[in-house]
Amino acid sequence: MTITDSAVSVLDRRGGIQSSASGPFSRTHTRGLGGPCVQLVDAVGVVSPNTFVGETTAAWIRSLGYDATTMEVVGLAVRRALPKVLVVHGAQTLAQLPMAARQWTQIIALVDGADTATATAEAPVILNFPNASDQIRGALAQILGKAPGARVALSRREQEVLATYVLGETVKETAATHFIAECTVRTHYRRVTRRYDEVGRPVANKAQLLLAMVADGWVTLDGKLGHLAEE
Repeated sequence: MTITDSAVSVLDRRGGIQSSASGPFSRTHTRGLGGPCVQLVDAVGVVSPNTFVGETTAAWIRSLGYDATTMEVVGLAVRRALPKVLVVHGAQTLAQLPMAARQWTQIIALVDGADTATATAEAPVILNFPNASDQIRGALAQILGKAPGARVALSRREQEVLATYVLGETVKETAATHFIAECTVRTHYRRVTRRYDEVGRPVANKAQLLLAMVADGWVTLDGKLGHLAEE
């Protein structure tokens, strides 16, 4: 379910909490405790001052099986529908969150070591170290429940060829690098993007495939292969 104000349903007069959808990760709840009513969606919002970092984080969270999208600080104050969880990059961004987000959502702050002292005590703080992904995964499971894995499998050859392609080479250059035909590069691309479609993670272009492959650990942003696929 997309986190949009259009998803808001009619609230009951008591302003309590009600479920308006089915499925473990598409439930929505409404809260109104004498003030403005806010609908909470079983999803994750990613707030980052860096657009690419935010998109990469959201893609990785979606690879775990959760609904996730990037969000901007300025829009959080006026939304009537909010995700249950906000993953916030940086102590400065955390300090800028509006009261509505602080009041209704559960916040996970991802900060660098130097920013730890400035992060507020209202949110669990995860240091931006190599094991941060495990900590975020654990926190999400605790709040939203364990999500079914949605990581897409690649063969070793698909990983090698598509890593070359998504990291900047053209189809022609990728084919030359791996001594294969251009049609073979396109075949690998079609097969893998189809798998992402099948698990509910549509990939529409080369840039989106890069994000998906980074999220799944098949490639790193510094141009290296991630964990190796099976032959």
